[in-house]
Amino acid sequence: MDYSFLPFLIQETLYIVDKPTTETSTVADKQGHTTTPQRQVSTAETASSTDKVLFVILENEFLHPDERKLILDLVTATHIPYEQVSRQTLAQYKPQVLNYAHYFLIFTRQKPAFILGEKYSLFEKDQKKMIWSDTLADLLADKQKKLQLWTAMKKMFGLV
Repeated sequence: MDYSFLPFLIQETLYIVDKPTTETSTVADKQGHTTTPQRQVSTAETASSTDKVLFVILENEFLHPDERKLILDLVTATHIPYEQVSRQTLAQYKPQVLNYAHYFLIFTRQKPAFILGEKYSLFEKDQKKMIWSDTLADLLADKQKKLQLWTAMKKMFGLV
């Protein structure tokens, strides 16, 4: 089913609450003593307001379904829960967004003024890691650009 109409239908910000990774249960050891293991805390519960959060800045607010899939694939590969990803357009960018995340992916054709590095190179600004890339449409059209982005993302997230 095509969900591309949702950005037009739902204008409010939606939040998805992360579920715990395990349930609390009672376990019996070899002697028959029962214990209740500690519940593992979800990443959303342990994360500070800026821990392992990815902020995506886009050139355009309206995304083609293929572009949405590309973002989802990139986020999935970083092992960051999608609920910890925020996005906005370059026109909405304000320097205060640097307080919201540790990691930033910027997908624009023109180099924004706040970008310190070159395309597909990892750089830091105010102790935040950033990568500037071509637009999502350009990445979908050029496999080499997508590979360059992925190489930089592996460095950014320590996946090398």
